[in-house]
Amino acid sequence: MTRPVLAGLVGRSAAWVKKLENHNVMPSLDMLVKLARALRLDSVDELVGPMELPVGIETRAEHPEAQRVKDALLSWDQPLPDEPNDPKELRRRARKLMLLWHTSPAPRAATARLLPDLIVDIRAALRHLDGADRRTAAAAAVEAYTIAEHWLSWIADRATMMVIADRAMQAAEIADDPHVLAEAAWGYGNTMRYIDPETSISLIDRVARELHRPLEAGTATDEQAAMWGSLQLHQAITHAQGGREADALRHLDAAERVADRIPNGWQHPLTVFAPWNVAIHRVSVHAELCKGNEGARLALRLDPVTVPGPYRRSRLWLDAARAWWAAGDPLGAVTALGNACTTSLENMRYTPVAKALASSLVDSGGAMVAPQARGIAAKLGIVL
Repeated sequence: MTRPVLAGLVGRSAAWVKKLENHNVMPSLDMLVKLARALRLDSVDELVGPMELPVGIETRAEHPEAQRVKDALLSWDQPLPDEPNDPKELRRRARKLMLLWHTSPAPRAATARLLPDLIVDIRAALRHLDGADRRTAAAAAVEAYTIAEHWLSWIADRATMMVIADRAMQAAEIADDPHVLAEAAWGYGNTMRYIDPETSISLIDRVARELHRPLEAGTATDEQAAMWGSLQLHQAITHAQGGREADALRHLDAAERVADRIPNGWQHPLTVFAPWNVAIHRVSVHAELCKGNEGARLALRLDPVTVPGPYRRSRLWLDAARAWWAAGDPLGAVTALGNACTTSLENMRYTPVAKALASSLVDSGGAMVAPQARGIAAKLGIVL
């Protein structure tokens, strides 16, 4: 791989890569992870030799309610209700909870008490029910586990995240529905893309082919079509993280085509797939590819007010900030990152790339940017 290509994948210059090769710079742990991923290595160890640092030393954060969520998921000592809830009501509760997640500026705080209760009720239903009712409860389980994956992202360790992803896939097999399986695979891929991106790509491709059949036949519901589009966006991000621009853009275009058939004002209840979400992912993909100028241009075409909910709106501001940083505009980057924190500070506090960008702006943004960057870093809990 040439220096310019590797530099582009990690958001640095070819000259910086040369300095790295000559041992004239010391990259952060986050940058080592980026380099290992760009070089398609299995671990940072292959890049630098055995490391004694604990996993996630610079990325994981604590949350006071995290243990309660983990216990509902993993503890066999949790008391379960003697009588199962109506499985259809369980699924309505799961979707209502996901809506709350997307519409709250502090989604973890808003759902911290409701999510564990839902998971416990679903576990009881799966134990007591059979037939069609059990399949409906399993579909509710997939959606509840997906919320849990969002909730514990960058809080729980890798093993816990894999257990959640595996539970969702098992529940999808019980549900025996291609749409529910696609929901589970979407959540599974969110975890797996950071562990084994090729496995994630393979799984999503297989599930998407199954879900594409009703699209080809013209019999797909809006939810089925939107779920297929969500899988395309998932693939676009995973390919972009691996530096495969053509594949990333191909999946983006496929998602955009199916988004054209989505009813105006509607979005998928779990993945929030809609035309506006495709537009946000275009910014995200170019940010991942370190195509700063194009990412910034695309971001400027979007009005954040039109993005439903602070969770996704804050992500738009964050990816716009990453694009401006990659384009060499630290003032634009710090302004956008500040807006992301104003929109959903909780979301940014649990997003490692936001913390990494804030640290970079403090260190390298320049004298005009540094004071604002330090203020943002303090809000994100970064000790400078």
